[in-house]
Amino acid sequence: RVRLAQGQENYRITDLRYKNQLSTSTEVLDALTLLARVQFDYYKSRYEYHSALAGLARAIGRDELFPEGQ
Repeated sequence: RVRLAQGQENYRITDLRYKNQLSTSTEVLDALTLLARVQFDYYKSRYEYHSALAGLARAIGRDELFPEGQ
């Protein structure tokens, strides 16, 4: 989550700098590309975590490890 927040903040600042003519459009595109990569990594890791939990639950013969609400 920290990397995601940092990527969002980096893009926000770079975009602000561009709007104030203090950075180039290339820098904005670089910040946006970095943000997209960070978002992809974040959601990929969440998917892998939940897939691993499902595999563990299946291996021990349970439908789920954490019932709703827990």
